[in-house]
Amino acid sequence: MAADLLNLTGPIRLSGYEIDLANFGLPEDCRQGGQNFTSVNLICRLEFYVEKAPRGSSGTEARKRILDLISDAVIKNISNSSAEIWPKLVDFIFKNLAQKNLMVYASAEKEQALISDFGYAGEVREFTGDYLYVNDSNFGGLKTNLYMQETVEQSLQELEGGTWRKTVKIKYYNPVPYDGWLSGYYKDFVRIYVPQGSKLVSLNGALQIWTYPNSWDTDIQNPSGWKENGKTVFGAYFTLAPQKEYTLTFIYDLPVGTVGAEDYRLLLQKQSGTNIGLVKVQIGDTIESVDLSQDREIIIPLGR
Repeated sequence: MAADLLNLTGPIRLSGYEIDLANFGLPEDCRQGGQNFTSVNLICRLEFYVEKAPRGSSGTEARKRILDLISDAVIKNISNSSAEIWPKLVDFIFKNLAQKNLMVYASAEKEQALISDFGYAGEVREFTGDYLYVNDSNFGGLKTNLYMQETVEQSLQELEGGTWRKTVKIKYYNPVPYDGWLSGYYKDFVRIYVPQGSKLVSLNGALQIWTYPNSWDTDIQNPSGWKENGKTVFGAYFTLAPQKEYTLTFIYDLPVGTVGAEDYRLLLQKQSGTNIGLVKVQIGDTIESVDLSQDREIIIPLGR
């Protein structure tokens, strides 16, 4: 979101923070922009000055003062812009609210309820039908998730007795070579939130399988998973080297009644501040695809 804001305000140059990173052997986005902070290199340059070039001070507060300087420069650029920028800023804010790159909290109960109704609080939502929310947590200590590409494929099969079995394949890929700083080994603890009452059948690709919130195993110990925010949760841990692909495959049975008699309804919730990318769902020969830039609802007629 901060990087996109510079598309509106224009690039920024800060006195004392003018190192050109073109020849530092860093990822391509870091090497662009010369001495300026731009929408392309903002995050990388910030990381460089906070972690690599503390300007003679090792104190955390001193090193992170650059965030205040960037904020002041952005506000100054906005203040010095023509009135034409304000409608663009309003559109920018509502776009990022919808895409969950910006969330809102109010201490007053009524205001917070209104924010939740608009979907701007980032909460796990209630839904009648199928539900999927993929939550990734980078435990690697680096910023590899800046470059991680992630897609999700889902398929459903009706078993005898009316039970629906669902397969969820989450595919990960980091196209950026190892640099020991931003792009490194990705260590991910991923949780999937699914309809309450789902039963895990198998989980392939995980180094650790989490079916309890506080313990893991190499096998499924509790097919029912654990309950959180009105959902059932299954977890997995894996690692991924740069420029490699990795797939996690969850197979689980949905609770009875999740799939309707006439149509299939699915709510896909986006993890705040991330973008999984393409998400597919297949029932028989019918395939629906969406870009998960924001929460999405899919409806597929069953044609019975």
